[in-house]
Amino acid sequence: MATITIRNLPDDLLERIKAKAAATGRSVQDEVRNHLQQHYSHGAEILDNRSTQIRQPATLSVANSRKTANLDADAALNASVEETDRHRK
Repeated sequence: MATITIRNLPDDLLERIKAKAAATGRSVQDEVRNHLQQHYSHGAEILDNRSTQIRQPATLSVANSRKTANLDADAALNASVEETDRHRK
């Protein structure tokens, strides 16, 4: 099996890992190994791909909402100009 050394790990992150390991009855090494296995397992890749697909329409919805908001603002401005013109006549 391979070995990984992680340098410059923030102290607060290490403390969170230690706390999680203690809460689950694991060593820090086992906790990190378990997390890596879960994250990089085949099922996690599928979930990552699906979550990316789910996020993409949301981005499009925001873009469409901005277009709609801009159209609404333009319509409101045009209505205001027309109202002003009617009052001038």
